[in-house]
Amino acid sequence: MRKNNTGAARNLVTVDNTSKLSVGTNGVGIALVATTPSTAAGAVNHGATRNGGTINVTTTGTGSDIVTGVNGKGIYAENSNINLNGGNYAIETLDNGVGIFAEGDSTVTGTLDYKYSGANNANGVGIVYDLANATNSATNSANINLTNSTMTTAGLVGLYTTATTGTLTNTGNITSTTTAASEKEFGIASRGANIVNSGNITLDESTSQSVANVGIYNAGDSVVNSGNVTVGKNSIGIYGKGVTLANSGTINAGENGIGIYAEGTASTPVTVDGTINVGDKQAVAIYAIGNGQNIETTANSNLNIGEGSFGFIDAGTGNTITSRTSNVGLQKDSVYIYQKWSYRFCL
Repeated sequence: MRKNNTGAARNLVTVDNTSKLSVGTNGVGIALVATTPSTAAGAVNHGATRNGGTINVTTTGTGSDIVTGVNGKGIYAENSNINLNGGNYAIETLDNGVGIFAEGDSTVTGTLDYKYSGANNANGVGIVYDLANATNSATNSANINLTNSTMTTAGLVGLYTTATTGTLTNTGNITSTTTAASEKEFGIASRGANIVNSGNITLDESTSQSVANVGIYNAGDSVVNSGNVTVGKNSIGIYGKGVTLANSGTINAGENGIGIYAEGTASTPVTVDGTINVGDKQAVAIYAIGNGQNIETTANSNLNIGEGSFGFIDAGTGNTITSRTSNVGLQKDSVYIYQKWSYRFCL
């Protein structure tokens, strides 16, 4: 572990590693900690800023570069720049592990190969941002490749924020390399902070919709997507629970999948200005279960519905669906708008 306790600039405090590392339970492969500079007489103080430093790691090119035990973290950094160099940098964790934890005003660049190899009833996360900084925001530009080697059913997440406020912006690509049907894999997940995504997210099929893989999940505030989100059979592109949701990107969902799952109210509208493509066998472009929610597709939007599938399903209470979509593709036995109750509004 290295510590910056003098407020020195980030480029003056560096950690460089080109070797493989292995740590045990609760272990951390590389840690860079920032503490508030002392103002005591005689103390070395380069300013009031709580700086960390710069971590430069280079992949060895074979196997996992960092392996941790249960509850371990591959890299932990506070107010620091984390650079993954030399190609795909591989971090492997066991139960409830985190590949990279970026605290405060930290950044991550490069490509992370995150492999979960723990118990199949525990979880793992590729990169975590806590947004604990002056602007309550962070931008992830790192690409993340997920490997669910033990097929955990408790959750595998590419990018996650622990914050309930603020904004996490993603410009990187997130891809699951799992080839068999999996359960509860997430590209991006938030406890409530805003999610802004312009990256490409690709997840494979899920074993069933009740344990769906989800491209973007947010349990509060908003989701703004301009990227390409592709999920397989029984999976969900974007799941918004009590969030304002805007999509100008492209969402692709496979058989029995859902493009957008909206669970909101009158204060959390859904606007689609992009493209949603869904597969056959009761897939749904937009599934609404909210109360008084306004759902609108603009004239710029495109909806392509597979055989025996749906454009909209309104299964909530008092929702309003306004479709201005000029390009609608329907296949055999497909339905554009289905409302469970007749007293709702469809325009």
